[in-house]
Amino acid sequence: EFPLSPPEGDLEPQFELVGAGGAVVFSVTVKVAVRLAVEGWVQAAMNASSAHPTRPAGGIAGVPDVTAYGDTAGAWSPLAGDSGASGPGDGARGEFVDVRFSPPMFVTAVEVHESFSNGALTSVAALLGPNGAPAPGTFSTSLVSEPIWAGSRRAVTPPGVGASLPPPTVVSTRAPSSRVDKIRLGFTTPSWVQVDAVRVIGLLETKPGLAQLSSTRIHVTVLQGQRQTVSVRVQKTGSSVLVWKLDDPTFGAAAAWLSAPAVVGLLRADGEEASIDFEFNGVVATDRPVMEHTVTLENRYGLIGVALASFTFVLQVDYSQHPLAPPPLCYRGVVVNRTRTNPGVCVCEPGAGGLACEHRSCPHGCSADAAYPKGVCDTRAGKCLCNAGYSGVDCSGQDGDCYVSYDGGCRAGWEPGAYVLNGEDRGNYNFATGVVPQSLECAESATRGNAFKCSQFATINFCCRRSAPPGCPFFADAPVCANVGCANAGGNYSAPACLPLVMEHCFYNASDPGCHVFRPIPPPADFCPRSLAFEYCADKPAAAECAALHAPRPACGFAAAPGIGDNATTPCVDPACTGRTRTTGLYSAGCRLVISAYCELNPSDRECELHGLGDGCLFLPGSPPCEEDACTGGDSEGPACQAAVARYCQGKRSVPDPQCSLLGYSPALRSSVPVEDTPCPWAAAYRRCEGDQLAQRAACLQMYMGGLLPRRLDAETLPGTAALATAAAAERTAALAAFAVAGTAVDVRRSDTVARTALYASLWRDAEDNGDAYLSAEELASLTRDLATRVASRAGYGAHFFTGRPFATALASAMRGDMLTYDELVAALEALFTARNP
Repeated sequence: EFPLSPPEGDLEPQFELVGAGGAVVFSVTVKVAVRLAVEGWVQAAMNASSAHPTRPAGGIAGVPDVTAYGDTAGAWSPLAGDSGASGPGDGARGEFVDVRFSPPMFVTAVEVHESFSNGALTSVAALLGPNGAPAPGTFSTSLVSEPIWAGSRRAVTPPGVGASLPPPTVVSTRAPSSRVDKIRLGFTTPSWVQVDAVRVIGLLETKPGLAQLSSTRIHVTVLQGQRQTVSVRVQKTGSSVLVWKLDDPTFGAAAAWLSAPAVVGLLRADGEEASIDFEFNGVVATDRPVMEHTVTLENRYGLIGVALASFTFVLQVDYSQHPLAPPPLCYRGVVVNRTRTNPGVCVCEPGAGGLACEHRSCPHGCSADAAYPKGVCDTRAGKCLCNAGYSGVDCSGQDGDCYVSYDGGCRAGWEPGAYVLNGEDRGNYNFATGVVPQSLECAESATRGNAFKCSQFATINFCCRRSAPPGCPFFADAPVCANVGCANAGGNYSAPACLPLVMEHCFYNASDPGCHVFRPIPPPADFCPRSLAFEYCADKPAAAECAALHAPRPACGFAAAPGIGDNATTPCVDPACTGRTRTTGLYSAGCRLVISAYCELNPSDRECELHGLGDGCLFLPGSPPCEEDACTGGDSEGPACQAAVARYCQGKRSVPDPQCSLLGYSPALRSSVPVEDTPCPWAAAYRRCEGDQLAQRAACLQMYMGGLLPRRLDAETLPGTAALATAAAAERTAALAAFAVAGTAVDVRRSDTVARTALYASLWRDAEDNGDAYLSAEELASLTRDLATRVASRAGYGAHFFTGRPFATALASAMRGDMLTYDELVAALEALFTARNP
C-alpha cells in the first residue's frame, strides 16, 4: 500500500528485513508503475434537455460507431433544427446532455465526436453533489453544476453526406474542485446536431501547491534578550498529498537568530491550512540593527525540490530597555556606531591618531614621506624629533647653510626644503617649536593659539646644503643600525631589504624614537597571546570567549574502536538518535536499542559506560579502581577511593588508561592538545588585558606595543626586549598548566552530565509504561525501587552519583498530587546531586 499519493513515474522501492544486530537478512525490490493520467469513454447518458424520437441520448454511449458524415441513427440528436419540431428553426437553441464515465477523475480535456453539424459544443460543466461532494451514482435533480469550460460555436464547413468524418472537437478544461464521473455538455443548435461519442481525459490527482495566506515580507521586532515566535499561514491546493520542507533547515548565516521547531510537514486535503512557526532570538548579540533572511518551502514528494512558497523575515532587535554599551576611550575624536551591544569606534579629528586618538600628529609628518625619514614624530607631544643632519619644526631643513628661494629653484649642490605646519590640524594638536624663518612669523592676533601665533600662513621654500651626513635614527645599539641590508639601502629604512628588521625591532622596542614614524607597528605574523587566553579561560571556563578553546566533546561522544567499526556507523549518526527531543534523540527508546547493539560490538568505547551499558566503572576493566573495596563500596568520591585512583594512575601501566588522562594524571589530555594549530583566541586574550592587567602581564604589553590595545602607557614603563620575552614565556607555562586543570574539569562535568541524563531517561522508560507522559504514585514507587537496585548493584556509571543520598525522599517530595512529569523527576534528582556537588 502507498499511504501517500505517490509521484507519477516508475518506482522501485526496496524492502529489507533487518536483524537485531543491524544486518540485512532478506531484501526484495518491487517495481511499481504509477500513472496519474487517465481517460474513458462516456458509458451512459443520464439526462438530456431533449432528444429526437429516433436519435435518443443513449446513442452517445460507448466508442464511436458512426463512420460517415450525415444523419445517422447511432448518434444522439436534440429536438432542434430546421424542422421547427421544438422551437423555431431559424434561431439558436441551448441543448445539453448529462453523461457518466469511469474512472472518477479531475477532468482536464473533453473530446466530442460529432457526426453532423460539427462545432456546436459551447460549454462543459462538472456535476457535483450538494456542497461540492462527489455526485451520486445515478442522475439526481440535486446535482450542482460547476463550469469548467465555455466557448462559442465554431464555424465548420460540413463535408458532403457520406464523406469521412471531420476531426473531433477537443477542448481543454480547468480541473474541477474534486474528482467527478459526470459532466454536462452544452450545445448551441441552430440546426441539427448529432453526437456519436465523447471521450473524457483527466488526472487521478492534481499537482499540489501552496497558497500563501500570510504576507510574503514579515517584519519582526524582538526585545533584546528575549525570544518571539511568529506563525505564517499557508493553504494547500491540488488533490495530491503535499510534503513541504524548508529549503535550508540550518538557515545558513541566519542560524544565530532564526530557527523553526518543524522543518517539514504534511498536508493532505485540498484547501487544508497550516501554520508554520518560526522562532526569533533577540538574545544573540549582533552589531547589525536589522537582519533579513528569506525562507523557501519546497515540495519534497513527487516534484522534488520545486519551490512552493517563500517568506522574507526582517528582524529588528529592540535595545530600548537596555543601556548603551560602554564607549571606548577616545581622547581627541568622536565615538561613532555605538549601539546597545557595540561600544563603537573612536574616529580621530585631524591632527590626532591612534586607536583612542591618543597620539598627536606632527607638522608635515616630520618630512617622513621622503626616502630617508628626516625625523620622527613624538606622538605624546606632537613634536618632531629630527635625525642627525636635519632641523626645523618639520625636519625639512638641513643642518648647514640655507637661503630663501624666491622662485622655488636651487643652485647646484643645494637641496630644496620647506617649513610647513599641518593645515588640517583644526584642533591645534601640533605643538611645533624650533627656529623658523622670520617670514613665517605672524604679527596678526592668533585665533588658534599655535606656537607660531598664526591662524594661517604660507609655505616658504629654502635651499640648503648639509654640513654632516645623517645618522641612524634608532637606538645606537639597535641591530637595524648595523644591518648590511639597511646600509645598502642608502638609509631608506622602508626599503624591502630593511623594513622587516625595522618592524621587528620596533615591536619589541616601542620607546625607540626612531620607531615612531613606522607606527602603528604590527606584531610578527606568528604572534599570538595564547597565554592570556589560557589564564582567562582557566578562571572562567564557561565564558563565551572560551567555548572554542575548551571545546568539550558533544553530547554524543561514541567513537568506534579501530578494526571493529568507524565513526560513520556510531549511534551519533543513526537517524534513531539524531532527533532533537527526548522521544526522538540520544536518550530515546529507539536510540537505546541502537546504542545497545553498538556497545556489544564496541565494548571498549568508554561512552558505553556513560549510558549504563557496562560495569559502572570508567577505568579499564580489572583495574584497581574497579575492584578495590574503597571504590566498589559505593563512595567512589571518598578519600579512600581517590587515594586508590591516584596510586593507580600515577603508577606504571602497560596500557594507558583514558580515564586517568581525563582526571589530569600524566599524560594530561589538555596539556597534549595541539593548541598551536588552533586559531588564535584573540577575544579571550583581550578580556584578560582589561583593567589593571595591561601593565601587569608581559603578553598584554606585547599586544600594546603592536597597536592592539588602545590604552596609553608611558614609554619609560616598558621593559626591554629580553626581559619582556622571558616574562611572557614564564606566563605561558603557568597559564597552560592552569588551563589543563580547568579543561579537565570541563570534560569531567560533561561525562557526569551524560551519565546522569542517560540514567534519568532509562529510569523513566522502565517506569512510565502507559504512555500518559507522567508517573503515578505506583509508577514512582517502581522507579524508586529500580534506582535503589541500580545503586546497590552499581549497575551503570550514572547510579553511583546517588549512593548514600536520600533520593526516595526527594522524589516523593517532588510529587504534585498523584503525578510527576519527566522534567520534575530530573529537577528533583539534579537538586539532590548539586546539593553535594555545588
